[in-house]
Amino acid sequence: MAANCYDYIVIGGGIVGSFTAFHLAKKEQKTLLLEQYSMPHTRGSSHGKSRGIQKANQDENWVKIMEDAYQQWFELEKETGTSLYRQSGLLWIQENPASGLLKFEDGLKRMDFKYKRFQPDEFKRQYPMLKYPNCQVLYEDTAGRLKADKCLSLVQDLYVKYGGTLKDGCQVTSIEPGSVISVHTKDESYQAKGIVIAAGPWTNKVTSLLDLKLPLTPTAINVCYWKGEEDAYSMEKCPTICEMIANPNTSGPYVGPFLQFTDPYFEYPGYIKVTPDQNFILDSHPKWKNIVIAAGFSGHGFNVSPVVGKLLSEKIMDLETSHDLSQFAIGRFQ
Repeated sequence: MAANCYDYIVIGGGIVGSFTAFHLAKKEQKTLLLEQYSMPHTRGSSHGKSRGIQKANQDENWVKIMEDAYQQWFELEKETGTSLYRQSGLLWIQENPASGLLKFEDGLKRMDFKYKRFQPDEFKRQYPMLKYPNCQVLYEDTAGRLKADKCLSLVQDLYVKYGGTLKDGCQVTSIEPGSVISVHTKDESYQAKGIVIAAGPWTNKVTSLLDLKLPLTPTAINVCYWKGEEDAYSMEKCPTICEMIANPNTSGPYVGPFLQFTDPYFEYPGYIKVTPDQNFILDSHPKWKNIVIAAGFSGHGFNVSPVVGKLLSEKIMDLETSHDLSQFAIGRFQ
């Protein structure tokens, strides 16, 4: 095979693209991973100190995918001897009548997951630093946090270890589809029998080269860190918190007024792409089966990235996928 010829090319070196490339290389496919920026960088949505991970969801297929994701994260820790996940538990908090919280609880019951519903007085006694009036609280035991930067760096290192090629600072300028696809950057051209586009907030910029525009809304997010007083909010004393509470300040970052913080100690911007139904797109291009697109993770992609990468590798190789992908089809927006 010529130097610039590959079995598969993955466009986008974030966590989803990196796991896709990793799974392809692990399947002994000659793989090229292209990233437009020099790495590491703080653009996109794969950077930062931590990401939450939890199983609770009203969608049963999602819960099954999350169980698979947990297993893959644990296997990655075992394979490398590296700590990536820390169990902290998760407090789901929603203002009454808490209809969304009740749906999550129903999902946890159906899947027989360990959880706890707090009574108001019990919640106040256990977490006196959290002051949530007129709210209902659900505690999910198996939830925790992933060390985001370490996860991304580790999977890219493993990808290279399995024989993959990673090129950063390589923005794709044009794509010529066909049975053999040509991908052009400013300095080089590459060929492959299939490509996966996992370009995050820049997805439509890449798919526009293929006359395709997806219903994705670019959304800026602020990733913020605060110093808690007397370690009251340390993982040992306080679980991860998910506030399902309306944001009264839509023009800027929001932390519920019930947390006793002032200005962030440290923050940086991030970007995500949101679909109309806030669900993923994992599907082939409508015209070219050998071009697969992953997009619209709506802020939920990091924790399931090992599974999504596996699914994308299976789809581009025309294998039976490990999970049903029908709910992630592009056609649902037509």
